[in-house]
Amino acid sequence: VIHLAEQLLCNPQAEIHYIDLSDSSMKIAQERAKMRQLENIHWHQGSLLDLPKLGWGKFDYINCSGVLHHLADPVAGLKALEAVMADDGAMAIMVYGTFGRMEIYLMQHLMRLVNDGVDHPQEKVENTKKVFRVLHSQHPFRVNMERWKAEIVTNGDIGVFDLLLHSQDRPYTVPEVYEWNRECGLEPVEFLEMQGQRLMYTPEAYLTHSPDLLAKVKDMPKDKRLAIAEALSGGMPKHVFYTKHTKYADSVAKYRDVEMVPFFFLGKVEGAQLAKEMARYPDKAFGFSPNGSIRVNIKADPWVALMIKYMDNKRSFGEIFDAVRADPACPDASYTNEQLFDVFAPTYEQMELAEVMLLRHKSVPDYHHMSLHLQDRVLDLYPEMRKKDQKSA
Repeated sequence: VIHLAEQLLCNPQAEIHYIDLSDSSMKIAQERAKMRQLENIHWHQGSLLDLPKLGWGKFDYINCSGVLHHLADPVAGLKALEAVMADDGAMAIMVYGTFGRMEIYLMQHLMRLVNDGVDHPQEKVENTKKVFRVLHSQHPFRVNMERWKAEIVTNGDIGVFDLLLHSQDRPYTVPEVYEWNRECGLEPVEFLEMQGQRLMYTPEAYLTHSPDLLAKVKDMPKDKRLAIAEALSGGMPKHVFYTKHTKYADSVAKYRDVEMVPFFFLGKVEGAQLAKEMARYPDKAFGFSPNGSIRVNIKADPWVALMIKYMDNKRSFGEIFDAVRADPACPDASYTNEQLFDVFAPTYEQMELAEVMLLRHKSVPDYHHMSLHLQDRVLDLYPEMRKKDQKSA
């Protein structure tokens, strides 16, 4: 909610509502909002199941992360959200993934047996810690302990309880996500891996060395392709996805639209600077890492470098193509918009899958990146933090 409130500071008409069953959690969020001088949030303590009868109207965007899979009836929870979503609105949902948490559910089963008759939460936690110490080296949880170690160590006893002793924890496979959404009149639009990469949900991420098999899979319906990618990965602990009413599920940003603005999403990337770097490696594979962790490899084609030169997060494709044709270095000023879209398509596909480049319509305000723009505003509020930030850098 803090991120959304920061993003929507530029829109005084935006109405943001936060609802939480937990008074403690809400107080933490309120303190963060106070520190950031955010006054555009309405705070409510209560259950999301009550949303349809609260009379708040319809919402253009709903974010619900890590909640629905803990409800006794996730269908009722999703239907409650759907009831207050605008017809052309959207939701971002995060739920647990089945295949990436199999060792967790084995441990939950074990601890229900061990803690039979135990009521006190702290005693359950202590028993779980004792089990940690006696698991044999080939036990699935022991083998995969590193995946969960940070969660347990960082969050301590709360982390142990949430991960292994939760009384309601219902994971999903991709087909189950689709089935669940369709039961509620919704259709998933896009899945994202927790690091923000769509690539992990594509068969291309796993079948590049089997082109015949990849060609077969690529002809399948989208939900089946996603399910195959999930099974090939075998390790997705969470599913983050956007969903819309079935009627509007195809209303996503289209690549071949001259009014779309391509913008760099992860890290600080300047198109003009990137183009200069690409010019040093003409017609070769060029790799860059926009945020230090995700690396994107693209062909340093002169056409592509020329287009990237004019991608400043403000120009639309139409404006970029006009600038390219007017540039003295343009190889052929007679190229049409469609031809330029064709030339840039492979590069855009790579960048989009890695969440490095996304699209927004030119009528939509510029996206404010949390680490680049929003944090600067906070550092202006707390100059002493800027000094610490500069020193650590």
